[in-house]
Amino acid sequence: MVKSLLTIFAVLMCASSANATVNLIKNGDAEAGLGGSSQVVTVPDWTYITGGFTVIKWDVGAGYPSSADPGPLDRGLNYFSGGTHDSYSGAYQVTDVLDNAGNAAFYASGYFGGFSTQTDYSQLTIKFLDEYSSIIGYAAFGEATPAERNNATGLIFKEISGVTPVGTKRIEFLLEMNRQQGSANDGYADNLFFSLTPVPEAETDAMLMAGMGLLVAIVRRKRRA
Repeated sequence: MVKSLLTIFAVLMCASSANATVNLIKNGDAEAGLGGSSQVVTVPDWTYITGGFTVIKWDVGAGYPSSADPGPLDRGLNYFSGGTHDSYSGAYQVTDVLDNAGNAAFYASGYFGGFSTQTDYSQLTIKFLDEYSSIIGYAAFGEATPAERNNATGLIFKEISGVTPVGTKRIEFLLEMNRQQGSANDGYADNLFFSLTPVPEAETDAMLMAGMGLLVAIVRRKRRA
């Protein structure tokens, strides 16, 4: 009996937290497809908007970030870049949420950076959409200033959290790079992550409480026996 209750309790806990461990950003680590050396290449799962949005291999040289520069420990082979020349570049993707994701806790993180003392930057904007794909809320983060990077070429960790608006049915992820100095768009990003933790339903809470109460009662009886 105790084993059965523990199993049920574990299943309920896993079900309520499963979405928290799932990254809803596809190819958020820039590893799908082949990285380039600065030229525009196809980036799977991202819809190109404009500019030189691309993926660059670590350690291509020419002043681009290397594996010795600040960045993710598990950086893989590639990272996102704004490409060359264009003052703005960007791409996006949209994910459908099967159930209403309103009033759910969200967490987003990623590595963002730039080149040396230049102020070029990247930014991830998370747009919460209703059933008609209208924007009902958004959150944006990622700009890494030269001061935050200690005036070094590389990427630093950023994160945000919050609660999704009621009525959320889809989520759009917009990755943008902005050139403010120099000839190349040196907005960089890597290891983008986004997860949802739905608020447990009242029935789930009741089952959890009842299961815990029954488990405690059984343990007490066994101790008395």
